[in-house]
Amino acid sequence: MTAKSSRSKRQKQAKKTADTTTTSNNTDAAAAAATSNNDNKPPESGSSTSLLNKLRTNMGINKLENLTIYDIFTSHPLIRVGKFVLLPYLLYFGYYFIRLQHPEYISKITGGIIKLRPAVHGTDTPRQVLIVATPGSGTVQMASELRSKLSLEIGHGSTDAAWEFTRDGTVSWLHGIRFLTEPKDNEEKVTSLVNICSADNIDTDFYLMGFYPAMFGPPKNKCSSRNKWDECWKSECFLTLLREWGCATNNSCEINFARNVHQVRNPINTLESLIVKYCTGDGLDGTVAEPFLRYASALFP
Repeated sequence: MTAKSSRSKRQKQAKKTADTTTTSNNTDAAAAAATSNNDNKPPESGSSTSLLNKLRTNMGINKLENLTIYDIFTSHPLIRVGKFVLLPYLLYFGYYFIRLQHPEYISKITGGIIKLRPAVHGTDTPRQVLIVATPGSGTVQMASELRSKLSLEIGHGSTDAAWEFTRDGTVSWLHGIRFLTEPKDNEEKVTSLVNICSADNIDTDFYLMGFYPAMFGPPKNKCSSRNKWDECWKSECFLTLLREWGCATNNSCEINFARNVHQVRNPINTLESLIVKYCTGDGLDGTVAEPFLRYASALFP
């Protein structure tokens, strides 16, 4: 009886040990399979965690450990410095865009409480006055006096009311081209345009003669303002002069004025200014600047 009980007891113990071993083996196999599945599971491509893991692995930057996508983006040097450049740029152009081109936006936003002066750019509204004169006759001073003492939006040498405050008028010598008779000979006309628009150094022409295509308004060719003078601006120069030359004689001007005034100055004072500005060398013994001769021959062939 005792031997039989002892043998039965040993069999039960052996069976229990075998079950425990099998369970342990099954658990280890399940864990290994789960680990293998996790290793083979593709990362979630659209998740920020996956992206951060890739950045950590590929870039080896320990600082990314606790950063979010937003932190990485905003901490980039270009973003940190760029906002101080981009924001003033947007504010500057936004101010002119709203004030001169679409002041009605402010009225709509404020429910009519704030009403800015209407835009004249792109409309048929005549401006108050165009004052034309000769170079050296005091056009700069005249424009300054009208702005400061009468609070008028007067441009000097420019009628661009899209990006400049010229809604009341302009003081200019070159805008007098609208009152000149076009050359009847087409060859003379082409030569005149080529003499002005084919200049290689626009800086010299602009400084001495005060001419640039954009002074008549935004370029029709959508020329970039980042380039001072290229083929696009040369083409714009031809279009501008063809459009403006003699337009007042046949009522075809795009920009109209309620009054056209001719400014004069004491001829002696005018000659003194012309000598100072357009004579190179030693005063009266010098030579006439090349741009002055080129413009004079082009406008009066």
